[in-house]
Order: sequence, then C-alpha cells, then structure tokens
Amino acid sequence: MATEAPTTAETAPEGAGVVAPTETVDQYVGVDLGTSGYRLSTMHENGSVDLLVNNLSARTTPFVVGFKNDSRLFGNAAADSASTNSRNTITDLLTRASASDQDQATIEVEYEWDGQTRHQFDITQALLFAFEEVTRRAAELRQRAQAAAQSHQSVVQHICLALPTASPELHNRVQTAVRLAQHLQEGAQPCQVHLSTASQALLAAYCHRYKLTIDAPQEAAPATDNDAESADTVAAPAPASEDEPAASVVAVVDVGQGFANAILIQRTADTAKLLAATSATFGCQTLDEAWFNTLSQDITAKYKEPVPRDSRNGLRLLDACCRARTVLSANNSTDIVLECFGERECDVALKVQRDGFNAACADRMAPLAAILEELLSSANLSAADIEGVELVGGGTCVPLVQSTIESVLGEGKLRTTLDRSHAVAIGTAVLASWKAGDNTEAPDTTAAAELQSHEQAWLEAEQRMREQDANLRAIGEARNHLEAFLFATRQRRDGPFGDKFNADATLPLLDSTEDWLWSEEAEGATSPDVYTARQTQLEEEVQKLNAEYFAAVAAAEAEKAAKEAAERAQWEAEAAAQGESGDDALKHDTRKLKKADRMRLVLRNKDEAAELYKGGNYAHAMARYQKALLHCDQFFDLSDEDKAEVATLKATLYLNIAMCNSQQSSWKKAKANCETSLELNPQNHKAYYRLAVVYENLKDYQEALKAVGKGLALEPENEALTKLETRLKAKEAKARAQEKKMYAKMFG
Repeated sequence: MATEAPTTAETAPEGAGVVAPTETVDQYVGVDLGTSGYRLSTMHENGSVDLLVNNLSARTTPFVVGFKNDSRLFGNAAADSASTNSRNTITDLLTRASASDQDQATIEVEYEWDGQTRHQFDITQALLFAFEEVTRRAAELRQRAQAAAQSHQSVVQHICLALPTASPELHNRVQTAVRLAQHLQEGAQPCQVHLSTASQALLAAYCHRYKLTIDAPQEAAPATDNDAESADTVAAPAPASEDEPAASVVAVVDVGQGFANAILIQRTADTAKLLAATSATFGCQTLDEAWFNTLSQDITAKYKEPVPRDSRNGLRLLDACCRARTVLSANNSTDIVLECFGERECDVALKVQRDGFNAACADRMAPLAAILEELLSSANLSAADIEGVELVGGGTCVPLVQSTIESVLGEGKLRTTLDRSHAVAIGTAVLASWKAGDNTEAPDTTAAAELQSHEQAWLEAEQRMREQDANLRAIGEARNHLEAFLFATRQRRDGPFGDKFNADATLPLLDSTEDWLWSEEAEGATSPDVYTARQTQLEEEVQKLNAEYFAAVAAAEAEKAAKEAAERAQWEAEAAAQGESGDDALKHDTRKLKKADRMRLVLRNKDEAAELYKGGNYAHAMARYQKALLHCDQFFDLSDEDKAEVATLKATLYLNIAMCNSQQSSWKKAKANCETSLELNPQNHKAYYRLAVVYENLKDYQEALKAVGKGLALEPENEALTKLETRLKAKEAKARAQEKKMYAKMFG
C-alpha cells in the first residue's frame, strides 16, 4: 500500500500557518554538497522551494578551504586565491574525504598558527571549518525566520545535507565534522541535521516535480568501494494487475563535477518507488583532466613549455579546458587563448575541435557506463524496460556523456524536465521536510555526546583557530573603520558648512595617518586596539581643529530633528481630531468597509501625502503614506484581480516613502523601501531608478549599476536611466582611479 511522502503541512505542528499548540514553526533547509561548490535551498509551507543566493548573488558557493599566512579562507575567498596559493588551497575536499587511503585524507599546508608555520591536518578538520561556514548561513536563515515569527513562537530548523556519493568514508567524516561543528555553536537554537545522498535527493526532486507520493521507498546501501555504491537489490517490477495502475520505469542520471549518480524509479500516475541507485567517481573533472593531459602535451611539444598540473599555468590551462568543454557542448570547435603563458610568457593559441575532445576523453567513460549497467542489473531490467532518462547536472550537457548514456539505456529517451542545475538542491529541501522529526539518522550533537580523544583534540584546535580568525577579523574591521573615518573627514570640506572646515590644518593630519596605515607598526598589529587608539586620538584632534564646523553641524541636525518632531505632532493632532489615536487605532480597525470605501481612504491619504511632499514636509508626507499602507492592510475578501491592484498600489506607496527617506538622507531606509516595492512589483523601472540613486548616495556604484541594468532591461530607451548609467560609470571609474592611486602609494 502506498504511503504518501510527508509534506510540510504534515511534518509541521498541527494547524500549520497558525499558532500551533507546541508554539514551534518548522523551517526546512537543504544543502547540496557538490564536489566544487554547495547550494542552499529552503522549502515553504506551500511546498515551493527557493534556491538561495550568497553575498555575491550566486546560487553556488565554492566548497573550497584555503590557508594563507595566518588566515583561513573559505568559499569564494579561498577559490579566488587558488591560482596564486594552490599548495595551500584544498579544492577537492569531498573527493579526498571519500578516499579510504589515509594519506589522501591528510593535508599539509603553510599556516601561521600555534607558533608554527607548517601543519598537518586531517581532512575532517578542513570539513569542520567548512561546515561552520555553511551552518552559519543556515543560522542566518533561521534568525530571519525567527524575526518574522510571532514572539511566542520558536523556529525549529531541519537541515538535510546531500552527499554526492554514498561512500562510507565520506559519510563518516562528514557526520563527524557536522557533529563537531554543532558542538562549537554557542547557544545553539533548535536544529536537526540529517545526512542523505544525491540519489535520495534526486528521488525527492522527481517526486516534487511530478507531485508523486512514495511507495515503499528503498534506500541505497553504503558503498563497499570508492567507485560505486550498490543499491538494495529488488525484484523486477511485477506487471500491474487489473486493479492497479500501469507502471513505467524512469532513470535519472546526474553527472556533476566529481561524481555521477543514477537511479531507477518505478512510477504510476501518482506514486514513485526507488528500484536501484548507483554512483561512481566520474564527472566533468574527469573529462577536464583527460583533456588537460592531451593539451598539455601539445603545448609542451609546440611551445617547449612544460605544464605541471599543480602549477599556476596548469590551473590556467585546466580552467580553459573547463570553459572550452562548455562551449563544445553546443559547438563543433572553439579557441583556447592563454596570454603570457609559462616562464617564456608566450601567447598560446589552440584551435580545438569536439572530435579532439571526444578522442581525449573516450577511455574515461567506462565508470559511467559501468554504473548504468549495474543499475539495470541490480533491478533485473533491460534497456527496453526504461521509458525515459532524466538528465541532471552540467556533465550531461556533454554530447559524449549523452551518447554513453544512450549506449546503455537506449536511444531517443533523454529528456530534461527536472531542473538540470539545481535538482539535487531542490530535492534536499524536500528531504528535510520528509525527515523532520526523525532522529534515527541525525548525528548526536548534544553536549553530552561522547567525543573520542582525537575528536576532542580536533575540537580544541578548531576553537583556538577560531580565536585567531576572530582576532584577525577584529583587526581588519578596526582598520576599515579608521580608513572610513579618513575618507569621511576628507569629504567634509565639500559638504554643508565646508567653509567652516579647517582644511589647511586637518588634511596634513589625515595624510600623516594614511601614511601610518602602511607602516610596519600598523601592518604588524596583533590587536585591533592599535587601530582603535590611533582613531580615537585622530578624532579628538580633528574635533579640536574644527570646533566651529562641528557646532554648526550639530545645530543643523538639532533643527532638523525639531522640525520632524513638530510635523509628527501635527499629524498626531489631526489623527486625534478625526477620532483616531494614531497608527495603533488603525492597526486594530475592525470595520468591514467595502473595497470602494477603503480604497477611498487609501487614495485620500496618498493624495494628501503628495501635497505635503511638494511643500517639503517630508516627515508628514511619509506618515500619510504609511497611513495609506495601513489602510491597504484592511482589505478583505478580495479577488485575484483586486489583490494584484492592491499590491501595485502598495508598491507605489513604498516607493514614495523611499523618496521621503531620500529627501531626509536616510539612505538605508530608502534602500529597504525600494526593495520592498520591487518585491511587490518587480516590473517597475522607476523603482530600479530610485534604488540606483540610493546606492549612488551610499557610494556602492556596482550595485547601483546592477539596478540601472535591470531598469533598462524593462525600458531600454528610458532617458533618465541612460543618463544615470553614464553618471554612475564615470563615478565608478573615478573611484577605481582613486583606489589605484592608493595602491600605487602603498607599493611605493
């Protein structure tokens, strides 16, 4: 009998969407751990799954750890330093963690810590550091959810980690790293962590895509070697009886960066059952390295320039192989150009063909063919029994990979109805909801969990390294604060009351401090107090030299605050005269006004706000716009068309509030209101224009240009956006020139 896969509503407390008796709110987070990067996803109460972006607006974050001088790096920072710091950068964390050979699981790096400059670490220690960063992002998700929840509700986070292979070595090391990372979380909030495999995530993603329930799911057994995992052997699907719906068998093949996974699913119209699952150490990395070997030999023969794999030139060529492979997936030929390559700094130009790529990689396809054959064998099926093959992962874009799949599973069956790039990430979020409340597979992360002696040593070492990391961050922040103070102080002479600023006496003082920043004393600082003390001293001297200027600024700010308070008092008096007691009265307004009557109140406040804005009464105007928003929240029983109308109106109100914020130089508030407006109406090019202006005033020209670009995508001929883009590019160029000048001064 089929059992329905748990849904968010079923695994959440009774009455999901309202206050539950247990006063808890479940949050489901998926972590797709790929060979080269990881992705975060979250599942909502309505069953939808969101893929989350990092601070660089990318969905994939490199799963890379690096060591540089006395610093530890993770993610983009570590990946960016790999070309110049390859010996101390671990780009294949999961591949090495899945190895049974202890030598491969031991890393030796140059790292200034604990009085030494060279250290040996177990790969689990690197995983521990990496998972601290991953769980920190997950904790931020929980904090945002907690902020949105009601005060008497507690958010319980369920995290599912999908490993790219079922290797028992990888599973054990990751489980240990996760457990130790949880030990290091101070004041940890309610959280459940589950480990799964990419195969399980693919099944979950398939069920989510086609809205299927699970029929007696079979889970793959742990692998017995490094190359493949063997699924529970199950009998071939029996023919459907007259009372049962007809079943078909579908294969899902995922070829990622370092591993390949394949599963067989028996499905009916509304159920799915896992028949078999296999995996192998095979992926894009396998193909790139095979092609690298061929091209490096060609370069050595033609240019007399050896290309070691782990050298900087080797990494450049390997990266070029990766990019060219992507191009050749859709074209028959492409060019590889490597400027100033090697010790002779010659320009290398290669014309590469798809046929050459296929010839270089042909003998590397055996592991993929082997797991597909094993997949059929373990389910007692033949290629003729497979109705279709779903392709997942970037590696399945390669024609050679596709032809290998078809050679085993049959031709004419390939399709891409799943999200090719993010199916595993989506599946892990779904798995998190399925596994919620099941602690049988969750690592023991309680304080009472017994640690082995070597685990305790790793934990203590990690705590000391964290202290060093924290001190380095504090030193960096203190230096940034001092540099920001220098920049802001220089700008004062060009701002309001600049005529009262004593530039002749102040600028030499700033120049002297800027020179000090590059001195041995500053560069060798071991505590943030060195920078803090210097800034405190500088601030006192600047205050003394510019007493008249700061007095004028303080008087202007006091006058502005008094004006805003008077406008607020006037608005509250008007509200009282109307029989209301400010915003609180409106928030608790229980009158069931018709849509037309409520809309009339919204538009009246909006029109009054517009008049106040024209008169320069920005605080009063903003209060009226906010009151209009509160009225917008009092609509009820709206049709979909009416809901869209109200959403558009709210977007306009938030944008107008942002204008009021801008007039008061409250740029952060203006940014938040512009973003809220765009969430409600992402097709408003005016909102992108105003958001860009806000970023311009925050001196974040890159984000400003991104906002302008989105606006121009909607209105390519918009004159205001075009002029703003030109102005922003000029300002960004000027800022880069100033930065270049600073670096030139830094390096003499």
